[in-house]
Amino acid sequence: MTVLRNWFAQGTPWIWLNAGAVALSLLLVGGLLVFIVMQSVGVFWPADMSGHLGSKLLQYLQNWWQFLSGDSSEGGIFPAILGTVLMVMLMSVLVTPLGVLAAVYLHEYAKEGPLLKVIRVAVHNLAGVPSIIFGVFGLGFFVYFLGGSIDSLFYPDQLPTPTFGTPGLLWVSLTLALLTLPVVIVATEQGLAGIPKNLRLGCFALGATKAEVIWKIVLPQASPAMVTALMLAIARAAGEVAPLVFVGVVKSAPALPISSEFPYLQLQQKITSLSMHIYDAGLQSPDAQRAEPLVFASAMVLITLIFILNLLAYRLRKRLNSRYRNRTVNE
Repeated sequence: MTVLRNWFAQGTPWIWLNAGAVALSLLLVGGLLVFIVMQSVGVFWPADMSGHLGSKLLQYLQNWWQFLSGDSSEGGIFPAILGTVLMVMLMSVLVTPLGVLAAVYLHEYAKEGPLLKVIRVAVHNLAGVPSIIFGVFGLGFFVYFLGGSIDSLFYPDQLPTPTFGTPGLLWVSLTLALLTLPVVIVATEQGLAGIPKNLRLGCFALGATKAEVIWKIVLPQASPAMVTALMLAIARAAGEVAPLVFVGVVKSAPALPISSEFPYLQLQQKITSLSMHIYDAGLQSPDAQRAEPLVFASAMVLITLIFILNLLAYRLRKRLNSRYRNRTVNE
């Protein structure tokens, strides 16, 4: 009995419970990834078993290349890959400064009190709002109100045909930025909270202003947390479907949102995305059994794309961590 009491007092059951939960989570995620890879690897293997292994392998790689680089009318997903990359990159450019500025204000400038607590609760609750609500808001505010105002001011000669007052890449990216903004704010604020207070006080003692301390000391030290926030935002944004249908993501884009003339990026152009392609091929295809292998192949491409983007962000975070850790030690 004493041994059992000591076992509970030391927290051993909770350690095993946490370890079991982690192992179960890894098993489920790993099993899902293995299943998707196994289902997608053999999709483009040549049906004709005759011939040398080298020729079949070459044909297999050519089939994959045609799938990755071909147009949607030819069974390819290049427009979906390009649309996903563009909307995620533009979303990152929009949400990072907004989220960082909001986090800096909440942590460094706002006075503690009931109002600040309400704002923080609102930010956390905003992360739990169903994503389709953001899509409806994006359609009403960004597309109809903001886009319609831009058309009235800058494109009156083209009315009633809308230029920006219709769903497009810009509104997709803004909606995603709004959707992921709470994630960036919370993660950045946690990074700011992890910076020692003595570091700020030491800078103030040397005569630095608050703005100088934030710009030259606090933000560089918190930059790894900002990159982590961006990684979380990218992972969520790349897989969204429901809100983007309202603001510019379509089943098949009429043209690529890029051109050879300035400004090279057609922000008013509708796009398609990998998540939309997976949804359409999996649930809207007239022959679901025939489309199933392509769904798994597209899912593997999406997972690989998210992995590559997160890997780049992880490398950047690791480099920033090493840089500012060495600076702190040297100083």
